[in-house]
Amino acid sequence: MNDLEFTLNALMSWCVVSAAGWVILAIRFYQGKPFLRYEPRREPPWGLGDLFVVLCIIFVPQMLVAKAFQPLMIPGTPAGEVLKQVLQWNALVSVISVFGVVAYLQFRPGASLGDVGIRVNRIAYQVGLGVACFLLIGPLVYGLQFVLVQLLEIPSEHPLIELVKEDAGAFRLSAFTAVIMAPISEELLFRGLLQGWLERLTLFDADSESFLLGFRPTDDEDDQLWQESQGGSRPVTWMPIIVSSAVFAALHFSHGPDPIPLFVLAVALGYVYQRTQRLLPCIIIHMCLNGMTMLMLWFSLRAPGA
Repeated sequence: MNDLEFTLNALMSWCVVSAAGWVILAIRFYQGKPFLRYEPRREPPWGLGDLFVVLCIIFVPQMLVAKAFQPLMIPGTPAGEVLKQVLQWNALVSVISVFGVVAYLQFRPGASLGDVGIRVNRIAYQVGLGVACFLLIGPLVYGLQFVLVQLLEIPSEHPLIELVKEDAGAFRLSAFTAVIMAPISEELLFRGLLQGWLERLTLFDADSESFLLGFRPTDDEDDQLWQESQGGSRPVTWMPIIVSSAVFAALHFSHGPDPIPLFVLAVALGYVYQRTQRLLPCIIIHMCLNGMTMLMLWFSLRAPGA
């Protein structure tokens, strides 16, 4: 069996597994059962100011790196070494930014890492759930992207992938950023903080003052009792999921038709986060998707004539 046959068989098997999963979910929906049981949480204390601080922690270092290396990225000159330096610095500032966000969440008064969904219990369950969800939604996301590329005839583009095509030696640094750091930082921001903040309106009926300024008008015991009273079958509140997913997709507007399948992906991530109140399954799904993309890129770079 050659590489092409193996790849096609693997894709077909993946699609069969995904289809079987969707059939099971359809049966659960017909029976009136939730796809995932709702797990209660206390009201997160984030306000608009917290979101601004985290945005600065994540994006300002990357902007500074881009500004510092911009004069060196002159068209028509050998850019291989400059490219590697940019990737190295981006990887470094990504690590620093993630630790910065975690430190901010840990030491902010009245908050904890648990509020954003970082929980160390039931790790095996969280990882397994993430992998299972990726197997379920991966073919849908990739299939939608393929259809859009074929219909619109607009190639899917990502700056990181385009840079790697120019210099295959930078693949490892690119893979580290795309597969490890990007999923962690983006899930912290879009699911943990942005969606968690928006859920204060729909899950906790927060007033406008506490919603904007970022304080909790009730104590932990009141939050827990209120949430437990909702039961494991609490309906999904879609507003936080849709809004955070739309923002996530919009930030990829320059990547061809990618915002549309990325919106579908983000809705799935938001659903998993809201039901489980855990960030790790979302990170695992995101890592698997980016990892599969980098794997396909690796095979394309190694193909004859690439």
